[in-house]
Amino acid sequence: MKPLMAIFATANYLDASIKAFFDYLKASGLYENSIIVLYGDHYGISNSRNPALAPLLDKNSETWSSYDNAMLQRVPYMVVIPGMDKGKVIETYGGEIDMLPTLEHLLGIDSKNFLQVGQDLLSPNHSQIVAFRSANYFVTPEYTSYSGRTYYTKTGEEITNPDESTKEQLDKIREAANLQLKISDSIQTGDLLRFYTGNDLGKVNPDDYSYNNSMKALKTIEKEKGDASTSLYSQRGNQSTVDLFKAPSYKELHPEQFSSSSSSEDSSSSSSSSSSSEKK
Repeated sequence: MKPLMAIFATANYLDASIKAFFDYLKASGLYENSIIVLYGDHYGISNSRNPALAPLLDKNSETWSSYDNAMLQRVPYMVVIPGMDKGKVIETYGGEIDMLPTLEHLLGIDSKNFLQVGQDLLSPNHSQIVAFRSANYFVTPEYTSYSGRTYYTKTGEEITNPDESTKEQLDKIREAANLQLKISDSIQTGDLLRFYTGNDLGKVNPDDYSYNNSMKALKTIEKEKGDASTSLYSQRGNQSTVDLFKAPSYKELHPEQFSSSSSSEDSSSSSSSSSSSEKK
C-alpha cells in the first residue's frame, strides 16, 4: 500500500497548491479577469500498479482488465470562467490535442484561418474518436480498443465475437484513429510546417529572447511603458504580489491532528519518566 499512500499524499499536495493558487488570484484581483484551465498531461500511475487501485474503484484486483487500464488513461480538463454559474460536466470524448481549439472559441477567437489540428470539444460537430499513441489503441463513446482487446465503452464488456455491423464500425474507427496518428507523425517527424506559406509568422531570432536576469528585463519594460503599463505590478505601485500568495503546510491546515499527537507524545514521555523514577 506504500505506493498508494505516496499517490494520495501527492494528490493532497496538489489540491492544496491549487487552492493556494486560486486564493492568490482572488486576492490579487486577477481572478475576475481570467479564464483558468486545469488539465493533466498524462495518466497518473503505470499499468503495472493500476490493479492496486481496484478496491478504491469498487473493482477486483484479480479481474482487472485492459479496459480498466484504458479508463485510467483519462486526464482532467477543467475550465473555470468567473461569473458563469451554470457549470456542468460535459461527457464529450476528446484528447489533449483538442484543448487549444476549445479555449480559442471560449475566448471568442475565430480559428478557421489557423493551421492546427484538434477540434472544439464544445462543438456539436466534434468527432469523438480519441487515438492513443500506440496503433489500434483508441476510445469512442461506443468502443474501446486497448492491448489487442475490444470492449463496449459504457459497460466494459469485452467484444470477442463481433457481428458484421460491429466489425465494419470498428474498422472505420480504427482507420480514422490511425490516420490521426499518421498526420501527427508527419507534421512532427517530417517537419511539414516548414512548407507552409500562409499566415507567415516570420523567422524567430533566438537572440531576441533571453531568460537570464528576467526580473531586471521585466522592470525595464515596466519603466519604458510608464503610465501605459497595465501589469498587476504597475497597478500596485511597482510592488510585488508575492505577499498575497499563501501556501500553508498540512500541519498549519490541520493543527488539531498535531496537537493531539503532541499530547500523546508528552503523555508517553511523562510515563517513561515516572517509570524510570520508580526503578531508581
